[in-house]
Formats: sequence, C-alpha cells, structure tokens
Amino acid sequence: IAEGGIPASQLVTAAIVLKQQINDAVKNLGEVEARLLQLAPGKHTGNDETHVVTVFGAVPGSAGKIGYALKADDEKRARELAETEFGNLFDRMLSYTPCEGFAAVAPKLLTPAKSRDLLALCQVFGKGYAGRGAYIGYPDWLKPAKPAKE
Repeated sequence: IAEGGIPASQLVTAAIVLKQQINDAVKNLGEVEARLLQLAPGKHTGNDETHVVTVFGAVPGSAGKIGYALKADDEKRARELAETEFGNLFDRMLSYTPCEGFAAVAPKLLTPAKSRDLLALCQVFGKGYAGRGAYIGYPDWLKPAKPAKE
C-alpha cells in the first residue's frame, strides 16, 4: 500500500490511464491546431470570450543578398577580363571595390562571356536568415504555472 492508503496497483493504473488520455489529447490538439493554422493570421475568439488565440502567419526566409567585391588575389584576373574598362568598373580605394551598379554596368561594357566571368569572380553572398513557420499564440492564463521557489 502506497502512502495515503491507495494501493500501488491503483496508482499505476491511474498513471497509465492519465498518460493515455494526455497522449490522445495531444494528438487531438495537433489536429485542431493544423486546422487553426489554415485561418487567416490574427486573433480568433472561441465560444467563450476568454477563449482567444492568435494565429501568426509564416515568415519566409532569405537566401541572402548578392553583392560584389574584388579580393586582392583576383585583381590580375579581373584586369584581364575587364581590359581597358577596368577603371570604369572598379573604384580604387586601398583595394579595388566594384563601382555602383557593377552588375548592370559590366554587361554593357564587356562581352557577355567576360562580363559573366567577372561578375562570378567578384560575387559575394550576404548573410541570409531563417524563416519561421506559422504558429498559434495562446493566452497567458493557459500557460503552466511556474513552480514556486523554495
């Protein structure tokens, strides 16, 4: 007999039954949430005015912005490709930096093959960011209470 006078066998059975009910409820909740996510983003109220959920729509990610830069090691090859237009395509600083509108200007000044190769030589990728899937925000009163600190 366990503490409180309840036989251990009854506690085990009660735990198993509750665990199964929780598993079933979680499965049902998943099905209901999948249908909620099909609603338009925003607040939605249930039959009781305190039953409010917020549907947040998905946010697409980004692969990152394409930019152009010329590494010091690539200057010789860039000069070969750009030939006499090198000065029009690059601004001299401490190193060469592609001019404003580089990707649009290069094809106008160079042959298609040289322009393609020069753009590929100088292309750099900016940092992208991950997207976020749609989700449901529940009211604070539904969140489990935090255990009291002793």
